[in-house]
Amino acid sequence: MKVILTGAWLMVGLFVLGAGCSNMRPIDAEVLPSVRAALTARPDAPEYRLQRGDVIDVKMFYAPELNENATVRPDGRISMQLIGEIPAAGLSAAELAETVRTRYTGILLNPETTVFVRKFTGLKAYVAGEVLTPGLVSFDAPTSLLQSLIQAGWLKPTAEPRNVVIIRDTGTGPPVVHLVDVKKLIEAPESTRPVALQPFDIVYVPKSTIATVQDFIDQYIDKPFLTPISRLAGFGFSYQLGGPISVTPE
Repeated sequence: MKVILTGAWLMVGLFVLGAGCSNMRPIDAEVLPSVRAALTARPDAPEYRLQRGDVIDVKMFYAPELNENATVRPDGRISMQLIGEIPAAGLSAAELAETVRTRYTGILLNPETTVFVRKFTGLKAYVAGEVLTPGLVSFDAPTSLLQSLIQAGWLKPTAEPRNVVIIRDTGTGPPVVHLVDVKKLIEAPESTRPVALQPFDIVYVPKSTIATVQDFIDQYIDKPFLTPISRLAGFGFSYQLGGPISVTPE
């Protein structure tokens, strides 16, 4: 059947065809077995940074009466005798020890200090967007981005794997944003290093352009009162995630 697209229908058809040519192929859940190769290498463990809720011991070698057992407060600080409040969240244990040593300089003759983490508040990250089970993920050891996505049920067919966003709070200044090509991590694991997550990272998986186009069709074209018109016009929309979108005659 010959189809003539005119006016607004022609614009919609061109929009859909243009989206299909973008060649964005979201990773389907069926490829999960092939992800195993990308998960064999664990990410390098970054230096641990103190988190709110961590329990620490601060030891003063030559002034044991100033030793402290402290919990990092919700404001990220701890309290020490003689020197008051000190920022702790976001620092490594060695950096906090150096901060304490510096603050006690001039008060103690030899303020040698060390810091031990007695209890970890837990390693957590948040996964949102186009995953099957968005929400909080917890882990006990250094975890990669791929492992967190699997824990969140993996990507939906509507996901855009080439532009996954990691938002990271460094504790100082504005958050740092990283863009990760998850598709490349899976297809070429030998040439890419695992992307390690840090506590309280936010992972956001955006929608693909194809999914956005389909939302447009669902919301503005495939309405009950328009369906008879589209049928009378003699054409319809067919698409397949991972493949081109086309306008086909009915």
